[in-house]
Amino acid sequence: MKNPVNPARKVLASVLGAAAFAASAETGLTVDGTVLRFNVDSGDTLTWSEAFPENATAFFKTGTGMLEISSDNSKFKGSADIVEGAVRILHKNALGSST
Repeated sequence: MKNPVNPARKVLASVLGAAAFAASAETGLTVDGTVLRFNVDSGDTLTWSEAFPENATAFFKTGTGMLEISSDNSKFKGSADIVEGAVRILHKNALGSST
């Protein structure tokens, strides 16, 4: 769904869990087993607002666009690999908790 303030901004509003994830050019998210892969095109911003699935072991960010993570992912203990583009952290536990 497009953000009405900025039509170029892609917003992912709700995800029900790993079983509900779908590979989609619109969301820019694919799931490969327990690995989350975000691909955001140049000039676009994808906002992730739901916690990562508890079984997630890693996430990768590709594409030159911006990924914003605003969810509490304190249960996430996996790795994060930013291949291209940028990630904006909007929650102190967006990339997991150090404890």
